[in-house]
Amino acid sequence: MKLPRDRLQRRAESGYGMSLSVINRSRSILALAVVMLTLVAMGEATSLDRFQLFNDCQALDVIVESLTTDERALGLTKVGIESRVVSRLSSAGLYDPSSDAFVYVQVSALNQAYVVIVELNKVVIDEATTIRYFAATWDRKIIGTGARADTILGVVGRHLNDFIGQYLRVNDEAC
Repeated sequence: MKLPRDRLQRRAESGYGMSLSVINRSRSILALAVVMLTLVAMGEATSLDRFQLFNDCQALDVIVESLTTDERALGLTKVGIESRVVSRLSSAGLYDPSSDAFVYVQVSALNQAYVVIVELNKVVIDEATTIRYFAATWDRKIIGTGARADTILGVVGRHLNDFIGQYLRVNDEAC
């Protein structure tokens, strides 16, 4: 059904319809807000960011948890996961097998479910006792279904990319 021109005009004037300029202006404001929030998120590191990720840009070792028969049945191997993690860290200039700090990776699978954990572990100091110990200060964990080797390795890769990006951002001045 086609509305007569005068009826369209009345509808626009009554506020029931929006003009294209209002819609375009709203979209522009929304786009600007998204850009500004993105820039703020990528900006300076917060105190929490620095605690979690600052390590004076030191390269990291890698520890991959041993796999069970369930993970091996999917075609995953500890060596295969470790080599992927080492390769990614090396390409970012962040791998050193003699480092105290390390990236820890755990992959678990049972039936069609899986868990992937990627952590940064580094030395922290308890201020009350001055005891130094290792602690996971940053992590990404996911529980998923559809456990397949390529799916799990993809999740490990995405978590690792997220970590490397954040680590380099927080350690930017030291790097």
